[in-house]
Amino acid sequence: MNILLNFFPVSAGGGQQVASNFLKIITQNNYGHCWFVYVGKNSELHKQVEQLLPVKQILAIPYSYKARIFNRGLLKKYIAKNKIELIYNYAPIIPVKGIPQVVRSVYSNLYFPEINFWGTYPFRTRIKKKIIDYFRLRGTLKADGLIFENRSMQDRAESLFKYDRTKTLYVEPSITQFDESNNNENLDYLEEIEDFKILYLSSWHLNKNIHILPYVAKILSEKKIIVKFVLSLDRKNQQIKELLLNPIIENRVENYFELIGKVESGYVHQVVKSSDALILLSKLECFSSNIIEAYSFRKVLFIADEPWSRAVCEDAGIFVDRVSPMDIAEKIIQLVKDKALYDSFVDKAQLSLRYFNTPEEKVRKQVEFLEGIYNKYTT
Repeated sequence: MNILLNFFPVSAGGGQQVASNFLKIITQNNYGHCWFVYVGKNSELHKQVEQLLPVKQILAIPYSYKARIFNRGLLKKYIAKNKIELIYNYAPIIPVKGIPQVVRSVYSNLYFPEINFWGTYPFRTRIKKKIIDYFRLRGTLKADGLIFENRSMQDRAESLFKYDRTKTLYVEPSITQFDESNNNENLDYLEEIEDFKILYLSSWHLNKNIHILPYVAKILSEKKIIVKFVLSLDRKNQQIKELLLNPIIENRVENYFELIGKVESGYVHQVVKSSDALILLSKLECFSSNIIEAYSFRKVLFIADEPWSRAVCEDAGIFVDRVSPMDIAEKIIQLVKDKALYDSFVDKAQLSLRYFNTPEEKVRKQVEFLEGIYNKYTT
């Protein structure tokens, strides 16, 4: 079967890591299929896939919403020319007829409409985001199959939208495999920072609640507890400047922060290994690679106390009230002062790792599901 992987929308975050792992494995074992990849031109995934597949099996277009619309004709010609028989999307479906399509569904807010996900954004931005969500949901539910890494999203696809559960798959997240010999010299200095380092490995999004950290740092400073928040953010972003950098200056906690910019997937292991803990304060997530990465590298994870995180982490994370700087600060202080507590959470995380897939298991389950959807569609 000729299968097209639609990785075009994947440009950052955990999705990039997941897509990267998928590419590595299907080029080691093609499972009897011929794989084609649609990616954003000059993206990290584009650079990776160029090393793994022949040029004729790659379609690269500059990434933007406009490019996605205006290059539909080129995409359809590519699909026809290469006789694509199934499309696996890391996004809503591509508007082509006569080909079964499966969506890896990761937009958790689509399945929890009761949560005001965009509520903190300006009015015009909220309207824009809601319009995008409308089309995302419509393009997702039109798929011939859906793959989830979150059981509650799978359940809600059925209960809220009457999606046929037999056309869905829940696949447990997998432990990420890194080439730990691959390091970025520009990040080596992180090892030399002696403060207790808490890594927030994420792109900027208000759902992530990164902008609460200056107020956490202020409390830590008042209590004479020194830590370093390592953030994978770019100082040039205007919203980051307004909501994060300015409060850092106003609260006089500049020495509590280190902004390292976007971290390419090949160097994730380096920044995780150089940290003492990870933090994740999202209101909603499908699943976060941060969880697996913390567990795999024996780091403690501070995580928002929400239903999605409780279901994933059980007792292996330190749960915090994501909107309370005091609660977050107190949990950090407790951990920094108590080595036995730190070790106990590391041990719990190691037990949790047993319930995750290996990368090969996760890909195999997805490929088998794609084959099943194709067989249903063609018989």
